[in-house]
Amino acid sequence: MFMRTRTDHRNVIRRFSRQVISLFDPAKLRRIIEETLKTALLVERVHFVLFDDTVGEYAILPGEGRPRRAVLARDDLMLRGINLLDAPTFMHSLSDYAQGSQLADFLSENRIRLVLPLKDANDLLGFVALSDKLAGYHYSSEDINLLGVLSNQIVTALTNARLYVESLERIRLQEEVNMARQIQLNLLPSEAPQIKSFVLAAHSTPSRTVGGDFYDFIPINEDVLAIVIADASGKGMPAALMIAQIQAMVRSEVNNGSRISTMMKNMNQQILRSSSAEKYATLFYGELDTRHGRFCYANAGHNYPILIRRNGEVELLKEGGTVIGALPHMDYVSCDVRLEPDDLLFLFTDGLSEAMDANEQEYGEERICQRLLQYRDRNPQDLIDIILSDVRSYDPTYPPRDDTTIITIKMNGRIADYE
Repeated sequence: MFMRTRTDHRNVIRRFSRQVISLFDPAKLRRIIEETLKTALLVERVHFVLFDDTVGEYAILPGEGRPRRAVLARDDLMLRGINLLDAPTFMHSLSDYAQGSQLADFLSENRIRLVLPLKDANDLLGFVALSDKLAGYHYSSEDINLLGVLSNQIVTALTNARLYVESLERIRLQEEVNMARQIQLNLLPSEAPQIKSFVLAAHSTPSRTVGGDFYDFIPINEDVLAIVIADASGKGMPAALMIAQIQAMVRSEVNNGSRISTMMKNMNQQILRSSSAEKYATLFYGELDTRHGRFCYANAGHNYPILIRRNGEVELLKEGGTVIGALPHMDYVSCDVRLEPDDLLFLFTDGLSEAMDANEQEYGEERICQRLLQYRDRNPQDLIDIILSDVRSYDPTYPPRDDTTIITIKMNGRIADYE
């Protein structure tokens, strides 16, 4: 009464194909496969061993009496033997691979009779392990042929489900990255502050959706404005997370009234404690006294800001110390410069200076200085636009290869008090 004809097998294949053609849920797909094998071939128990993308290994999936998956060692001998198969194979043919194999012990304990390998063009996706049939019936040659056909459909269905899950994951990750980008944009100033006697402008372009550059303007009192620009090592989300951490540290130190040298030392220690060894950041921090035209700063391994004097002299703001987060117990020094009417201060990250042309020649700081001297009479925003236009003609890659941030500060000549 349990005999199956070729017509029955064709119906099984047709029905199975209709069920799985648009099924993308891996768990539901495995359930359909199991139900088909149990009803069409009267298999007593069905077990799945599949490659698990989350751990990058093969795993025995949860099933009857097994609430959790069991990850297999990649050098398991039985797994290697099954990887050599191209067709349904009885377990007794795999006895040479049983020695010391965790997988072989599992298959033996569950009285597995037949193994159905699932292979695409290049790789073993896993296999289905089948126990004896109900009432002691044996697997016939017709059953083996049916399983061979079903295995191809199972591979196609599993691959489609896997691709579908991966596409959903990519969409979810992109949504999270877009949200992170919006959060990061909210952390940056929406516009440069309007302050007496000075004109400021700023620009930042990430090389990815989220970036590792950062700048901020923090009012200390009505006459003093803190200005910070930083560049975290790496790119993307890890760099963005470090930048968010640095911004919180800077604002905390400013609110605590820390001296600049103390602030830099504290941030260095905090980054060391909270980040891995390869994570660090360059940072330039300055306090602009708008009443007296003094600028007190410290440079922690950052690209030297360029100060263009009214007479064309060029000064680089170098004083400070090494990058933050690289070495413990570092000391930093601060330095004062006095700004005069029509002086121009240009701060930037290395995404600007390290832009490359087709011959892999860097745009370079010398070229930046030349453009600043050439256009120093322009207002800060126009100057940023000119520099960006020039660097994009030099290196048309967009988004840029590296995060690019610029702050331009110009004294407009109306300081009331030069104490």
